[in-house]
Parts: sequence; C-alpha cells; structure tokens
Amino acid sequence: MGALLKAYGRLFVRSWCPGYGGTLKGVSPRRWLVMALFWPLFALLQAINGAGLLLDYLLFPDFRRVRVREPLFVVGVPRSGTTFLHRLLAGDRERFTTTALWELIFAPSITQRCFWRGVGRLDALVGAPLSRVFFRLERWVLGGLDDVHQTGLRDPEEDYLALLPVLGCFLLVILEPEMKPMDVLFEGFSAFGTAGLSRGITEDLSKPSQAILMVLMFAGRIGPLALAFSLARPRAVKLRYVEDQVQIG
Repeated sequence: MGALLKAYGRLFVRSWCPGYGGTLKGVSPRRWLVMALFWPLFALLQAINGAGLLLDYLLFPDFRRVRVREPLFVVGVPRSGTTFLHRLLAGDRERFTTTALWELIFAPSITQRCFWRGVGRLDALVGAPLSRVFFRLERWVLGGLDDVHQTGLRDPEEDYLALLPVLGCFLLVILEPEMKPMDVLFEGFSAFGTAGLSRGITEDLSKPSQAILMVLMFAGRIGPLALAFSLARPRAVKLRYVEDQVQIG
C-alpha cells in the first residue's frame, strides 16, 4: 500500500509538468486545466470504487470462496484481432462470462453493480429518462472510437481497466512520464520476449517499474500459455478403475 501511494504521489506531481526525453517540458496552462479537472474526478472515482470493494467483504463475504474454473486468456499485440476474438467469445454466454465497460469503470465491486442495477430498474419504471441522457452522452464521448472498433458502456471490454486502481493499466508508461514512451515499451516487450535487448534505461526506472519488468521476464520465460495453464484449476477427471478378483491356478 505504501508503494502504491508513493506511485500515486509521484504521478500526481509529474503529471502537471512532465518532460518527455527533453523534447517537451515546461509550463502548460492548458495541461494544468486538464489536470485540475482530471485529478478530482479520478480520485473521487477511485475512492468510490475502493469503498465498494471494501463493502463486498461485509455484504458479500462468500465471493472469496468462488472458484474461477478454466479461465481463458486472449493474448496478442495491439490491432491483431484480440478484441474481435474476445467479443466473439463473449457472445457465447452459456460457456463464457466477461466484464462490460461500465462495470470496469463504475462498478468493479458487487455492491456497486447491485446499486446501479437497482437505479436502472427504478429509471425503467418512469420511462428511462436517465438512460437516454446517459447513453447520448456515451455516444458523444466514445463515438469517435467506432472507427477502430465499437466502444460502448454495455459492450464487452478487456479487463485491463480493472487494474487502474493499482496503476496497472499501461503502468510502465504512466509511471515514467519523463521517458520516451517507445523506450519504455521497448523495455517491456524485450523483457516479455526475453530478447536480452535494452535501450539503456532499466537502471533509471523506478522500483515499481523494475519489479514489473522482472514479472514480465518471468512470465515470458515460462510462456503465457504455460503460465495460464499452471494457474488454471485442472478439470476433475471422472474415472473409475475396474475392480475384480482374478482367479489364478
């Protein structure tokens, strides 16, 4: 927790006047305005989500005993069809379950999902005025992403956003705003691919970023599929050996 709070503090300080490899640095009133709007909303959202996750331990303690059986991982580089495959699998609701964008951002906890679904039912009873306003706003904010792929609050979405509270969403780039994004991404892909190549920035990275590189190297050395199978619970095989008495002589 202490390391996470330190990372949040570092990100907060550097976000106001970042430097990108010496190519862009200094005071930007426009950026200050964006940060002044972003940080209160971001902090409020994370505080609400954190409170919801804590309430789960009080209101729904049995969630800790739920077993995740046969998890399926979709792994690939950006723009290689992973989103299409993920949404294709999400359409099979009898065998797969996944998260929607609204759940990842506004309701990562069971408590919040119950709350928002209750609000949705009440809204439906009066003709759904809130839903119409909300989803018009959604199209205004997210409609520009449809050229890449359709993005909506009710659409299935990858779970990387669930790591946002612990700064695990594109974490290396976020933690190192003063370094060139391509250098940071090169370090990450090189670590995962165990290529042994470097841009010479490893020693200058923060401790959390170096820890992430170690995890990437470990996962890359084992292999994503082998790691996924090792974490997944094996399916119980229902076999019974034949028992009989053998006559001898």
